[in-house]
Amino acid sequence: MKSTITIALFACYFITGFSQTSFPSYGKIDIADLQMKECPIDAGSDAMVLLDYTDIDYGITFSGDIKLIIDKRIRIKIFNNKGLKRANIKIPYLYRKKHTKISDVSGIIYSIGSTGRITTQKIEKGQIFKNKSEDDIKEVSFTFPNVQPGSVIEYRYTRTEKSSIHLVPWVLQSDIPVRLSVYRIAIPYLSHLEKNVVTNLPVREQKESLYSALKNRFTFSAQNIYAFKSEPYMGSINDNLHRMEFFLKPGRFGLVNARLSTDEKWAVINSIFTDSSFFGSHFRKNIDSTQYILDSAGRLSSPDEKIGYIYHHVKSKMKWDKVRTFYAEDLNECWKTKSGNSAEINLILLNLLRKCNIQAHALLTSTHENGKINKAFPNPGQFNGVAIFARDTINGVNYVLDGTVTHGSYKIPPFNILNREAFLLDSLNGRWVYVTDTRPLMRQTFSAVAHIDSGTLIKGEALINLSDYAKDIYFSSKDKKEDDDDEFEIKAAPVTFTGFTEENTENEQLPLVQKFNFRSETEKAGDYLLFNPSLLTNFRKNPFTSESRQTDIEFGCNQQYFINITLRLPGDMNFESVPKNITLINTDSTLYFRRFSAYEGTNAVCRMTLEIRKAIFSKEEYPEIKDFYKKLFDLLKDQIVITKKNQ
Repeated sequence: MKSTITIALFACYFITGFSQTSFPSYGKIDIADLQMKECPIDAGSDAMVLLDYTDIDYGITFSGDIKLIIDKRIRIKIFNNKGLKRANIKIPYLYRKKHTKISDVSGIIYSIGSTGRITTQKIEKGQIFKNKSEDDIKEVSFTFPNVQPGSVIEYRYTRTEKSSIHLVPWVLQSDIPVRLSVYRIAIPYLSHLEKNVVTNLPVREQKESLYSALKNRFTFSAQNIYAFKSEPYMGSINDNLHRMEFFLKPGRFGLVNARLSTDEKWAVINSIFTDSSFFGSHFRKNIDSTQYILDSAGRLSSPDEKIGYIYHHVKSKMKWDKVRTFYAEDLNECWKTKSGNSAEINLILLNLLRKCNIQAHALLTSTHENGKINKAFPNPGQFNGVAIFARDTINGVNYVLDGTVTHGSYKIPPFNILNREAFLLDSLNGRWVYVTDTRPLMRQTFSAVAHIDSGTLIKGEALINLSDYAKDIYFSSKDKKEDDDDEFEIKAAPVTFTGFTEENTENEQLPLVQKFNFRSETEKAGDYLLFNPSLLTNFRKNPFTSESRQTDIEFGCNQQYFINITLRLPGDMNFESVPKNITLINTDSTLYFRRFSAYEGTNAVCRMTLEIRKAIFSKEEYPEIKDFYKKLFDLLKDQIVITKKNQ
């Protein structure tokens, strides 16, 4: 699970009329770059981006369609063996309806030969592959051969987008340092380019007129950009990277719209979506072969039952193609083929809910991975998906639904938009809603009964209950074991598991129940045997050990973890001691841990509870969180101590 931060917005330094920073053309390189032994921005870096260049030409065809031509060029210096992984290139793109095309892919390796001169090696066409990774997602991939530490690799390609109003943001940072980043965009005269600046780095801007093309071209550049460092529970990288986002309003409408207030601009966006062929028209159209659903839902007595029935039926019928978007095409075709993108599935859901007289609206959303919405920057390109707001008007209960969530209940909001703003579309001006839920929706219970066998071997049976988000995240992140008798090892602990089974995998209303057997060797310390009650849990590594923190901490939601361990000894052993009873709590009680341990005769119990009662903590709260987790993980090291009788 990840967490999210908001970077403060700083004013950019714009220097108009500057002469664009020069850089070598494709296929040419300065020998000094090849002779460079370490990164001047960060001496410990394995590689460095020498150039990240994006050139966008925004045009409108004679038929009125929008067309984006994006030329991309990347040059990377490799310093050591760890940096060699940069030679594996993957360029994913959405191929649905042939709206996106990747062309003119090429690559070059620069090296210093045995004679001390620059040598180059080009990637052959036969080394460039186009693969299909998902239903409508393709990928161009290739690997630079014979790359060595000291080499420089460079590649370029052209990406053509049709019928897209989304401009790719300029991301200044990478996970390695960047020497020079350049972003250029040419737009038609009379169009208006709006910018959302999320960086405090010095940025240069130049505007020039391309008279022959009847366009204006803007060029932005920045130099010597330090690498982005990820932190545990940081959330969206997009919320933390130095970047600039753009929104283009074409034609005279752009000039008029530029004078509107922020609220008025969002009202215009609401109208565009509700009246559009790719979105609002789907609210009302008839979807073939759905009358039986409407008839069945109509016989249910309450709005809650109708919402649950339609939600479950659409999820069961439709397969998500893994494309998250707010563009929808033919809902009849999607229903017929039983497959669609996130917008199509959720607009089918909205369509059916409304026909059953359920008060329902479309929500434009931005997932955790996509980043937070800046409401002061009216731009539909900030959204990456659609959810549905439905209301039980009799009981006064609101629901937020997403038909792509395979194992989630309709009674809890989608995890990937929790604690996020969403824009609710309606026939008036639209409005903002905040998707939140303060219930502990990440709940996990671990119970185990164990006994010592064969002197030092501990064996037992365990049961795990995963409820709500814990269940959905489990299925989203791990491959399900199909063979119950397979043995597998958890690398983080010397434990072997067998006989793995699962219950309630298909019932979204019930927790996932996992059962398995386990065995593990106890530790020895002289004449004592040691058993750690936390050995079988996921709490093995403290995520908060850094001295400082640059980003906020986001746990995603309120959480509860319960651990119950029972240990039984053979008749020739005694308990010497068990972990002490203790309660650990932070200043405002948003972090809570309690442990109870006791033994009598040859039986011992250890019960632990951990509660996270707030989803988001600011980076200023990090010292207290760090202190709490240090104490917590020190307590989790405590052992049950066992001795032989008569010793």
